[in-house]
Amino acid sequence: MTLAELISYVGSLMTNALEAVGADAGRWIELIGHIWALPPGEQTRLLDALSALADDHDMPISEQARLWEKLRAMVANRKRFGEARQANDWVLARLRDISVRLEPVKGALRLGYLFDWQPDLPGLDVTVDYKRYIDGLVTARRNAVIEVLAESSLDGVRQFAGVAPVPNHLGLALGEVASDELTPSLLEWLDSSEPPLRDVAAGWAQRKLIENGPSWLHDVLLRPEMEPHARRLAFMLNAPPRREIWDVIAVVDPALHTAYWESMSAAVVAAEDLERAVEELVRHGRPWTALDLLQVGIHSAENHPLITSAMVRKALDGAMVDDTSAVHSPRHEYGVGRLIDYLAAQDTDLEIIARYEFAFARVTDDRREKKALYSVLGRDPDLFAEIVSYAYKGKNETRRQLDDGQLAVGILAFDVLSSWSMVPGTQENGAIDGEHLRDWVQRARLRLTEIDRGDVGDEIIGQILSASPDGADGSWPAEEVREVIDGIGSPGIDSGLYVGILNRRGMTSRGVFEGGQQERDLADKYRDLARRIAGDWPRTARVLRGVADTYERRARSEDAEAGTSADTE
Repeated sequence: MTLAELISYVGSLMTNALEAVGADAGRWIELIGHIWALPPGEQTRLLDALSALADDHDMPISEQARLWEKLRAMVANRKRFGEARQANDWVLARLRDISVRLEPVKGALRLGYLFDWQPDLPGLDVTVDYKRYIDGLVTARRNAVIEVLAESSLDGVRQFAGVAPVPNHLGLALGEVASDELTPSLLEWLDSSEPPLRDVAAGWAQRKLIENGPSWLHDVLLRPEMEPHARRLAFMLNAPPRREIWDVIAVVDPALHTAYWESMSAAVVAAEDLERAVEELVRHGRPWTALDLLQVGIHSAENHPLITSAMVRKALDGAMVDDTSAVHSPRHEYGVGRLIDYLAAQDTDLEIIARYEFAFARVTDDRREKKALYSVLGRDPDLFAEIVSYAYKGKNETRRQLDDGQLAVGILAFDVLSSWSMVPGTQENGAIDGEHLRDWVQRARLRLTEIDRGDVGDEIIGQILSASPDGADGSWPAEEVREVIDGIGSPGIDSGLYVGILNRRGMTSRGVFEGGQQERDLADKYRDLARRIAGDWPRTARVLRGVADTYERRARSEDAEAGTSADTE
């Protein structure tokens, strides 16, 4: 497509858009938002059509206010952030002119822009003096609500809700100035079919609860307008999450109390109320939401000192047995690991930490090393054998019929065994306690044989041994590992060591015509290692020669593939 064709195509789209937009404020708002991406000629066409609309429009005052607010915000934002290039100054000038002509000359609807997140206020810059800006914004919002109530009472607020970018802000301001006469209608808005009205009512209720507290809540729940359960629940879900609020609903309406805890979101809860919130959420089947609260609190200087190990363990224990689907989300990958680290820092028993690391292994994924779990496994061969039994069936066992829970545990066990990269007996300085390793392997093999998993157990032990560090003599694996391999003489351990070595290589990358040089280098490395230890540890050396042979075959395969690629280029 040539540039001329592209411009013609955009022009055709603009013709269709201008025919379809009519006097619909919503369509104009969508269309004008794309003006900066248009060629100059199409910008002119769009502005001409908008100018004509401003001179002779047939829009309700609320729709006119919506369109005017869009134009006002576009001009203010381009000026505030310095985005207007010199070439577009004329566009800004025309938008400013049209917005002036569209501005409602009377009525508080022209003030709807005040209820955006950070509206532009003449003479006030949020980046220069934040407090002064906020004080000015609060005053401006309060005065706007007073004006609309004076003009047309709640009907004006209803219209105002349609033009306010964030109706909840309107509700918060309304809560400061609205008379009690409006309470029945605002309560009915809580479950309105119109989202802006629901948001206004929610903001109003939040402000009233903050100002008047539990006594007002108690009286409101007994009003006839609050009989519908959905309305009561909507009201409570927008209430500040505080103990005194929870106490009121527990007394006035136990069913509402239950529904609240089954629906409340993970809002920030005051430090002194965290324990109550965690207990209620876990009791009502929401342990993951309790974890959300705790992981937010753990980062708060105010909340952190009041978070106890008991609270964290209660939430983690609840999440461990939660069988609902999709109960955790990506944010838990970091948060759960952070809470487990918190428990570890509180000197929680290593076995307890290991249990959590196992249970949440798939949640934390690779974001957190399972140090406690592998430490416990490395000193408790019976636990190791138990983990193997979760992941693999017995040699003489018929095909297992696993329920969802057993399958999930089996997958966890397999992942844990596959990612284990610390030889039992490894000390803090990296050296291996040979006596501990020999004893661990012997006891693990005995237990695995007892539970009919001796063969697969030997292979897994071999894979774990492949994580060995270098030995004191500079060769690999360490002498203590060589003693186990040659001393036991198990084909399964040999096979596991071989597989573990190959798997630990990980992903590779190479040039298109590079061939198998990487594999030849590895073959030379393992053949040299085998030569160095063959005299004292012949069985280990044989495994290393087998690895070298495998890499030599892979090198020839890569050479052949590179040759084929060269012939076809």
